[in-house]
Amino acid sequence: MPLATEGYGLSMEIDLFCELASPPMRSHHASHIYGDLFAVAGADDRLGFGALWLPEHHFLGDYSAAAAPDMLLAAIARETTRLQLGFAILPLSIHDPVRVAERLTTLNIISGGRVLWGVGRGVTITELEAFGVEPEDSRKVFKERLAELRDILESGRYRRGSQTYDLNPPPALRLRHGWMAAVSPESFDLAATLELDVLTGPFKPWPMIKVDLKRYRRLRPDGISVDIL
Repeated sequence: MPLATEGYGLSMEIDLFCELASPPMRSHHASHIYGDLFAVAGADDRLGFGALWLPEHHFLGDYSAAAAPDMLLAAIARETTRLQLGFAILPLSIHDPVRVAERLTTLNIISGGRVLWGVGRGVTITELEAFGVEPEDSRKVFKERLAELRDILESGRYRRGSQTYDLNPPPALRLRHGWMAAVSPESFDLAATLELDVLTGPFKPWPMIKVDLKRYRRLRPDGISVDIL
């Protein structure tokens, strides 16, 4: 699925978003899905696409085989040279921010500094409940863990109580920049407030999204959007 990455100055690059679905009408084993993904990534790298983005989904059957995007992106990193590698998105409500930071930092080194990360709270009840998160608490949990993740990526340290732990390897400066998935108007406003770029798509009519993006860009003129087309 193509993505348009657009800044306020209307410059654009074309990325690719792969859901890794396995429709019932296609008897497609995960090994074939991943093989196709690696072939697509190689072609993207040769043809000059900007980035390849992967989601993270759990327990959703044929909808997506992307339960471990960090491992898939690590494999792609070794087979490509210039293609940026994006998480779209990391559902922070079900993750330990320290482990997320460690994975981002490690993958960024493996890939030669090509990692992009986007975050969200996760939207399916199945996934939230499977990881012990009450859906009504997901926004609060997300905001807390995002604040913790950004602090870790900025400082290179993790604090628990009176103890401080240094990440090894330490995070690169470029990892301080992130994206946030936005569907509701409140999410666009929150992304602007948090100084995050936005990841959005056709989850509601495009005229509504255009209104949200216009308001987002007014609130954050230098913001960038990635739009799933």
